[in-house]
Amino acid sequence: KAWVVLRAGQEVTVEDLRAYCKQSLASYKVPKQIEFRDSLPKSGVGKVLRRELAGAEISRRTASVERRLEVKEAGRLEPTTVC
Repeated sequence: KAWVVLRAGQEVTVEDLRAYCKQSLASYKVPKQIEFRDSLPKSGVGKVLRRELAGAEISRRTASVERRLEVKEAGRLEPTTVC
């Protein structure tokens, strides 16, 4: 996954980024997902806190899975006996 922060006044689409990455990178390095963000979390020194980004992604995926499980469980019918 790639997290992208655009500079002020810049515009780009996911398709444009993918096309650029396919031209410039080996196929296995092209990101499968691209997320646009307003800013990246940084340390006091100015380094990007990659673990914080990864942790937020894991939390988001976990919440998504939990929601799907809740919907699936809510949709189950009680077993009935057929005579």
